[in-house]
Amino acid sequence: MRRGFTLIELLVAIGIIALLVSLLLPALNRSRLHAKKVHCLSGMRGIALGLVMYAEQNDQELPTDSSLAAPGQRNAWIDYLKNDVDSERIYRCVADQSVYFTEPLDGVLRTTSYVDNSFLNGQLPTWEVYTNIERITHPDRVVFNAELAESIVDDHIHPEGWWQDPVNGPMEDLAIQRHLGQANYNFLDGHAESLPFEQVWQLDLERSSFGNFHYVYNKFDPKIGH
Repeated sequence: MRRGFTLIELLVAIGIIALLVSLLLPALNRSRLHAKKVHCLSGMRGIALGLVMYAEQNDQELPTDSSLAAPGQRNAWIDYLKNDVDSERIYRCVADQSVYFTEPLDGVLRTTSYVDNSFLNGQLPTWEVYTNIERITHPDRVVFNAELAESIVDDHIHPEGWWQDPVNGPMEDLAIQRHLGQANYNFLDGHAESLPFEQVWQLDLERSSFGNFHYVYNKFDPKIGH
């Protein structure tokens, strides 16, 4: 005659199962988040290759952004790359949960998860020449696209102003911890990588003074590029 499980045995079994689930769920969640990071990075590599193709077809000139648009117009950098990268899905990160893809902010819909770098749009005094890749000493060290914070709809950012608030300024513009504490970036040479923000931009507070800034890392400014 077969003996059934006692109540204590059932409770022990349930406890063991609960323990295993509690151990597995964080690992499964981390794997899911890592998969989103890889998917996003793959898309950014596609955009980076599109950027290289665009530059090759335009005497190494970079696409402009909406900072150069006439009143009432919005010419985002992605509009210039669509001939080479014509897939709407590639311009949106799967981890980007911004509501502004479907709900306009001040009459403007978010069109991409990624922004370009205002140091490269020709609008900053003494940086005008950096609209051309051939004038940049280390294109492999200069960011073209970064991941946009979910609360805004712009197609470019202004890292030249982050010195005013080096902690909150970048976080207001960028999703710097979207992927397990890191974010994805693509560079002017056509490569893309995941990095902690501290390895992309970090002001050296001890050595900096007003008007004389030093950086541990600054991969946005083409004059620095490290």
